[in-house]
Formats: sequence, C-alpha cells, structure tokens
Amino acid sequence: MTRKILIVIGLLVSYYTVAHQDTIINLASDGNLIGLPKEYLPASFERSSWTVSIADKKFVFPACISTQLADLEISEFDIKSSWYNPIIIISDTENLSLPSYLNITVESENFSVLLKLDTARPFNPYHPEYTDLTTDEICDLRPSPNKNLIIDSAKNASQNK
Repeated sequence: MTRKILIVIGLLVSYYTVAHQDTIINLASDGNLIGLPKEYLPASFERSSWTVSIADKKFVFPACISTQLADLEISEFDIKSSWYNPIIIISDTENLSLPSYLNITVESENFSVLLKLDTARPFNPYHPEYTDLTTDEICDLRPSPNKNLIIDSAKNASQNK
C-alpha cells in the first residue's frame, strides 16, 4: 500500500513540475513590473541603471552588467516570475523548493538572471541552498561567446560542494 501511495505522489509531483509555467510579467514604459501578487508590490525595473525594486527591497546590478546592457528596448526583455513552486520532500529532514523568483532574460544578449522575490537579490539556482550571487558571480553572467561554459562551470561548482 505504501509503495502505491509513493508512486501516486511521484506521478503527481512529476505532472505538476512538467505542467508548471512561469507567469509573464509586463514591463511598463515607466519601469513598473505588472503581474506580481500584492505582497511583492510595488515592483519596478529601471533599465538604464539595472535597478530592481520589489516591495521594500532594492537591488542595483553592478556596473559590469548595467553598463553593458543599459541601452536595451523594453521589447528585448522577457520577464517571468513564479511564486508557487512545489515543495519536494527529499527526506524527513530535507525539502527542496525553489524560492519565489523573478527571471529577467535578454535573449538577444544571451543573458538571464533569477532574483528572489523576497530579497530582490540574484541567486544561484544550482546551489542546494539557493545562495545569493556575489558581485563576481553576477559579472560572470555577462553576455559572452563562452556563456555556455560559464553556466556549465557554475553547475559543476555547485555539484562539487
């Protein structure tokens, strides 16, 4: 009986994970982020300075990002969010769940970053504790021809910890 229950739970979690889609967040011309739930408002993204404000939290990206990506049009941004991520129970003492996040992507520049909605800070989605990124790690996200090497290095470093 227990085995059947575990199989059903596994199938439900698998279905939810596959069916989960991020919510599209609209970037208004005044910088307001439209589509987040009330607890994360007001929210805005200032493109010229790369400053993100979510509720009472603010994060300013370092110059290595803001200067390289300062002149982008609103249409170049793909912003999505998720605040209802499933909790996966690993063991009696360990659960796994992504924090609620905002994903800012610029396809034309091969750039993407996740920020925790609760702190407005970029984080490492490959680290089991979802640690905040350091300035150097944020700068490593810069668009480059070797972007895939950087992502692979981040994944490998997190897996080796």
